[in-house]
Amino acid sequence: MRCPLLREAQVKFCRASAYTKLIVRTTDTSNNERCSTEAWSRCLAAKQHKEEHPSVARCPFLQESLVQYCSGAPISKYVPYSDAKIARCTDDRHKYCDVFAELASGEGSPKRTPSGESDRHVDIFHKALEIPDDVWLSPNHLWLSASADGYWHIGIDAFLAGVLGRVDRLGFPTSRGVQHPAAVLTIRDIDLHLVFPSPLQITESNSHLRASTDRITEEPYVGGWLLEGKWATTDSPTAGLRTGESARTWMIHEIKRLTEFVQHKNALSTQRLNDGGIVAVGVAQHLDRQDVLGLYNEFFCPHASWRIPL
Repeated sequence: MRCPLLREAQVKFCRASAYTKLIVRTTDTSNNERCSTEAWSRCLAAKQHKEEHPSVARCPFLQESLVQYCSGAPISKYVPYSDAKIARCTDDRHKYCDVFAELASGEGSPKRTPSGESDRHVDIFHKALEIPDDVWLSPNHLWLSASADGYWHIGIDAFLAGVLGRVDRLGFPTSRGVQHPAAVLTIRDIDLHLVFPSPLQITESNSHLRASTDRITEEPYVGGWLLEGKWATTDSPTAGLRTGESARTWMIHEIKRLTEFVQHKNALSTQRLNDGGIVAVGVAQHLDRQDVLGLYNEFFCPHASWRIPL
């Protein structure tokens, strides 16, 4: 589906000028401008190029073109129809655009959860159960978003985002091509390798997150997406994944497992609230290296599905 913020315009510019300045044509464009009248012959830029067969009526260097632009952006950037940059605006991938997500939610930061919760200092239980209806969850807490246009997006779910609290560094060990999508999240100099269980034809990685890793945990289902790709096998793209009520039921079980896991860690005693032991956001930030790796191995490693039957 095309982004509703995408607009088109007719622009004109001078091919003889040292730099290109796009001027949008309007219905009240005056015919008295130099470029559209015989006065163009007095233009110094045009004289320098010495056109062999000049038109008397208008400047031969006056070029017109059809462009597209985002009506929601604070500054309009005109992009030619042939430019690949505009492709994301013409299909379902526009859902992950910051401008569209912010305007669609009506909030300062884009969200896709039903309640629009923006406070990151709530318990993991509350955030983890807010699973968008259009995503599928893998056993190691990665999500896959289906797309009618053939593009798929992958990221970490709110459960994993809540456990981490924040990410210090992000790396993408997989390049473009058919392979298992993977990312490396680093917290406190501990590398956590996350691998999606099914292969994709990877088309793009969200490399912008390297400069703003906070979005990985604050906006896991929108701005924090990690990888984009197309399905690469004949198997069902959602085989072995959960969505809807099935995902929520499984998430309740995962929350119970997490609670049992942290109750055995003395280092987490200060992270338990007085209401019975709710695990706070960023619990992994308070564990030692061995416990973080144990937590990763139990919930987030590529073989996490071995422990929990589908």
